[in-house]
Amino acid sequence: MLNAIISKQDFDGLSGNDAGTAVAEHYKPMQGRDGFYMLDVGAIDGHGLEDNQGLKSALEKERSNVSTLQGQIKNFGDLDPVKAREALATIERIGKGETTEEVKAQIEAVTNQLTEKHQGELGERDTTISTLTEQLSTALIDSAATTAIAGAKGNARLLLPLVKAQVKLQEDVIDGKPVKVVRVVNEKGEVRVSPKTNNQGPMTVGELIDEMSKDKSLAGAFAGSGNSGSHVPGAPGSGSDDGNVIVLTETEGRDTKIYRAAKERAEKENKTIKIVPDNQ
Repeated sequence: MLNAIISKQDFDGLSGNDAGTAVAEHYKPMQGRDGFYMLDVGAIDGHGLEDNQGLKSALEKERSNVSTLQGQIKNFGDLDPVKAREALATIERIGKGETTEEVKAQIEAVTNQLTEKHQGELGERDTTISTLTEQLSTALIDSAATTAIAGAKGNARLLLPLVKAQVKLQEDVIDGKPVKVVRVVNEKGEVRVSPKTNNQGPMTVGELIDEMSKDKSLAGAFAGSGNSGSHVPGAPGSGSDDGNVIVLTETEGRDTKIYRAAKERAEKENKTIKIVPDNQ
């Protein structure tokens, strides 16, 4: 029985006699396998003797590839390959700035919505801050003015509007911290300097009230300093009442600040204003 494959040593051993030489003629060198010979047999009906080692290796390699691909496919579940490719293509176009009109419109719509929402929130915040700042300003100014007027035994109803017209809320730094303070200002809105000697600091509300108490036109607004003593009802002087009448002296009536304040009080309290001679 002849072997399908023999080594070079066996092949060389066949050349020792005529019979071996005759057998050796039926072997041919194997391709890809040096030192081996294969029996040269003619094929009948597709059956023959062929070197299938390369086919086996290729088959094993393909089987390994199939197994690897099947494992990868499981990670994608029911993902449609066609739709996946379309999505990847769209992402690639977006990355390159080659977006379709539909995608551009969607992006623009979302951007506009976010911008409008942000602007609305900023507007609400600014309105809230403005309202709170105004309320804080009114509260601090009213508190400072009322306290100073009370300390000077003045008529708060009459003097409060006059004081508020001459002060404003300003931000200052005290002990390294920003704070809101009430400052006395002049007609130009500039902060007034304290009238005290050797004091270059800002004028206080108390100093403003003291200055107003020395104004003859405002004398009747302070207890014990008016023409009629300490605001006896019915007597002339700033804020003195005679029933539903607010009585002012001629001097007080000529003072626009006093008259304006008295008029505002008269409107609020549904009263009238009466001007009487200074010596009454």
